[in-house]
Amino acid sequence: MEIVVAKSLDDINQIALKELIERGFGKRLVEGYFNNIDPVAFFVAVNQKEDIKEGPYKGAIVIVDPHNPYSPGLNYADKMIVAEEHRGNGVFSTLWDEVKNYNPKLFWRAKKTNPANELYKSIAGEPQITLPWNVYSIGLKRFERNWARNYAIALPESLVMTDEDGIDEKVTTSPIIIPGKMPQVPLSERVSGSSPSF
Repeated sequence: MEIVVAKSLDDINQIALKELIERGFGKRLVEGYFNNIDPVAFFVAVNQKEDIKEGPYKGAIVIVDPHNPYSPGLNYADKMIVAEEHRGNGVFSTLWDEVKNYNPKLFWRAKKTNPANELYKSIAGEPQITLPWNVYSIGLKRFERNWARNYAIALPESLVMTDEDGIDEKVTTSPIIIPGKMPQVPLSERVSGSSPSF
């Protein structure tokens, strides 16, 4: 297994990553997801480095820039996912070791019902809880944790449940994050439910 660190969307196979995320979470990415994130890096587990362009992907962690105006280098783990058939085989721990080397300050969120919460607690300690989210972080100072919590709970969901007619019509596009501004989402556009990733 190889871990490839891709710095831009041009360096990955978006279809392979989209399939990994949607199969792993059992939900669909909202329209425009890749166009509306500001990626710092994509950490992707593949059989060999050449697979980064073709897939399939064993797992991935998507790191984005939340544009914190006070703490450069503070990044957000927007997606952490391992393909079901590769869970329990050390894929996540290998990905995570690589992510930590590049991101000393990092935060992410998970639904309270997410079965990965125990794993997240083992690597980040107890989360900040603001229902329905648990917000985890590593390497953050107190004021950075407060900012990270507010950012995470205000960020619109980028995964939606599907039904017989396809994607939920209430949420069809991912947010465009304005540097230095906190994302906002109307209550009517929030989608509930768990999103297991491991």
